[in-house]
Amino acid sequence: MSPTVRTIEDLARLVEVSPSTISRVFNNDPRISTKTRKKVLDLAREHDFTPVQRKRSVSNRELRILLVTPSLNPQTPHIMDEAMMLFDGLSNAFTGARRILEVMNSDELMENMRGGRHIGDGVVSVFHKLGDIIREKLEKAGIPYIHLNRTIVPYVASNDYKGFSMIAAHLAQRGYKKPAFVDFGLHPRSVERRAAYMSGMIQNFPDIQPYIVKLPQPDMIDSALLRTCINQDCDALMCFNDETALRAYAACTEGGIRIPEDLAITGYDDVPAARLSTPRLTTVKLPIYHVSQLAGRWLRDVIRDRDTPPISLEVTGELIVGGST
Repeated sequence: MSPTVRTIEDLARLVEVSPSTISRVFNNDPRISTKTRKKVLDLAREHDFTPVQRKRSVSNRELRILLVTPSLNPQTPHIMDEAMMLFDGLSNAFTGARRILEVMNSDELMENMRGGRHIGDGVVSVFHKLGDIIREKLEKAGIPYIHLNRTIVPYVASNDYKGFSMIAAHLAQRGYKKPAFVDFGLHPRSVERRAAYMSGMIQNFPDIQPYIVKLPQPDMIDSALLRTCINQDCDALMCFNDETALRAYAACTEGGIRIPEDLAITGYDDVPAARLSTPRLTTVKLPIYHVSQLAGRWLRDVIRDRDTPPISLEVTGELIVGGST
């Protein structure tokens, strides 16, 4: 006599996987192998098992959407500076629905989950990757989540390749001959942005050997390092982000290096401090409103219909040309 399958736990025992794996299969998680996915779905059909699908109205009840920021981290001081654009984009996505947008950091989220408290209807991870334990707990609880500007599925992020290509093309058009790249290797997006610089060099400076300066910390940039770049015939500095670029500004002032006459400098992110710099920093503005709006729309669809597939979408930022180039 074949076993009765009424719950996800029953199916998990039959397939010999964890209940969270079963949940991931029915939530279309791309991390599940084809073999496991097929086994789960085949046995589910064989036993006439269908998980309860939550097609819920998002307009007739109050939704609680959680914005999760990194735990206290000096590398990301600009996150809350952009909070209004994040809130506006998400609010637009949930137009017509009663909603509460709440902010907490990842440590607070973990503490709430351990305490068995109700987390909410959806989670938006702002500029950082949710930990494996948190993601597993959310999946087991059936709470959808999405990453902003981190390329971990599901996500909506800025397209760094296009962003750095725009900067490289701008420098080439202005007549610069050899841009260097200042890399902050410990940042989560370091690998992507370094590769984006290399791609931009191939497209716009095909005959020039790329020159990369690796910094363990952003504050380790100084006038001696910039002089070394100039001595290597570098006439422009493409910085990993605005914070690094603004520290390069300070080092230029200290070392008597003129911007942009001796060395052009570019950033990335367009944080508020960059908009107040003298000269105005050339950078790429992250499409924060658009990214959060798209993420919110996907989250709303998932809350309403669990059959919505995972999203992996990249949005191109805007080149902001300032006096630093």
